[in-house]
Amino acid sequence: MYDWNIHLPCKKDDHLARLLEEGYMSTDQLIFCFNQYKSSIQHAVGTGNFMIFNSALKYEDINYLSGELRRGFSDSFITILADLSIANPREHVKNLKSSGVDAIKFHCYFQRISEKLFRTSLEYSVAAADLNMPILIDSSYGSTEMYSYDNLKLAAFLLRDIKSVPVVLLHSGGARAIEAFLLADACPNVFLDTSFSVPYYMDSTIEKDLAFAYKRIGVERVLFGSDFPYISFEDALFKTRLFFERNGFSDTEIEIVFSNTPQRVFGKL
Repeated sequence: MYDWNIHLPCKKDDHLARLLEEGYMSTDQLIFCFNQYKSSIQHAVGTGNFMIFNSALKYEDINYLSGELRRGFSDSFITILADLSIANPREHVKNLKSSGVDAIKFHCYFQRISEKLFRTSLEYSVAAADLNMPILIDSSYGSTEMYSYDNLKLAAFLLRDIKSVPVVLLHSGGARAIEAFLLADACPNVFLDTSFSVPYYMDSTIEKDLAFAYKRIGVERVLFGSDFPYISFEDALFKTRLFFERNGFSDTEIEIVFSNTPQRVFGKL
């Protein structure tokens, strides 16, 4: 089993506090939390893609962190938020890759990416694509900032130029699942991730939108993610499997989603 969306904050219980904690966690704090969660991760999903939100970490600290994470899970991958304040995006992304980072991520709410930063985000994305690094975009929808920072608008902007590497829309667009689907339908390099949205929107009309989207693009482009610790592994696994079962997906299709190999995105065989 492979989990595409694992976070590491462990000191706070409130979701917003955890999100804020993520942005400032030092390497030592990240490793401490990783060790706290290691046995749970291994038992629940086996391995996954780890999200790092502190884009201000030094390269040597990222290198040390990536070594510790892979010492725990040799087949894991690491994604970090791109630091949009750095003047040389190409050099920054190159240094991230050299430090053990596999993919870059944009989170419009957290990073406050308005349209004036779209061009800068594209520069980072082009640099990542040139290094064959996938691009992940948080595509959740909500909060009082949902009209100020439009994640799917950013995704559409980037996808006009980013064709050569996978682009993963984390959370499958949430309440805007059909819009996320339309991007995936138009761009064969787009993948949709189930994290948070599938459990959160169970029993709503959005559940049907998510099922429609996954059926139309095919489960080969659907990735299981838990969004742990914002959602427990147990809850994410149970509700995601239930979602697919009651929306008419076969056992084979369900297993593809849960075991969708990182080779499909990271290209490592």
